[in-house]
Amino acid sequence: MTTSVPNPYRRALIARRNSSVPDQATLETCLDRSMAAFELGAWIGGCADQVYAELAELRGDAKAVACGVDGEFAQAINGEPEMVEADAWQVHWRNMR
Repeated sequence: MTTSVPNPYRRALIARRNSSVPDQATLETCLDRSMAAFELGAWIGGCADQVYAELAELRGDAKAVACGVDGEFAQAINGEPEMVEADAWQVHWRNMR
């Protein structure tokens, strides 16, 4: 008979999700100042419009990634049981290669 133990893989996912919150916040706002500078006329003429459009696209991508992180973590965490058998792969996941 095997013993059930708290799932260390699930706990690691939760810890990593929690530690990613500052990085998510950075991604959400990393290009805001640049966009504001463009909108205030910091660069006009030449290829400014093209750079602004590309910057706006990159900003949207960064925000989408930041929003998607929570969903990815939630899906992974919800897919893991809270308890596993003591010999389950989740107990030894750090040793897997």
